[in-house]
Amino acid sequence: TYVRIALTPNIADWYMVLGGGAMSGIGYSNIVGMANAATTPLGSAPVDIETRQTFFDLQAHGEVAGMAMGIYVQNAIAPATLDSTGTVNNNAYNTGGADRRATTIGADLTVVPHMLSVGAAFRKANNGKGKASGVDVDNAATLTAVYDLKQNVALHWNYSKYSGSANAANPYLHTLMLEVAW
Repeated sequence: TYVRIALTPNIADWYMVLGGGAMSGIGYSNIVGMANAATTPLGSAPVDIETRQTFFDLQAHGEVAGMAMGIYVQNAIAPATLDSTGTVNNNAYNTGGADRRATTIGADLTVVPHMLSVGAAFRKANNGKGKASGVDVDNAATLTAVYDLKQNVALHWNYSKYSGSANAANPYLHTLMLEVAW
């Protein structure tokens, strides 16, 4: 079951999308690589998988000082899926014994129309492993720039700094990507 409700108001010349929803149900899989079935070999008996999560999001698009701006806020929770014996069940969105949560706030600004936009985002998250694991905090801050070389050709740069106990080994990520669309 998947339910989503969204409103699309225009407030003070800002176009908005306010939404929220929930997902639940039970399916099955024996696909190697799914977060919830990573130890299930191909060809073995299917494993029941829950799909429980709730979420809300906000997008606002308008202008600041004559420059196009977008503001984005998302929040999602995939609850811990413990059965009556305390055993963790498979959930497509959370394999841990604690709630998996993430809140992200971001913005982008078009500095030079059809040429350069910049952005920033921050994520505060818990990965569902629980405080007792010592590796449950999964925060990140990201800076981004997109330079349009010509129509349908852009150079993307992203820099992310990860923080929290889940990211001690890999605290930084740089990405440079050439995008070509036709």
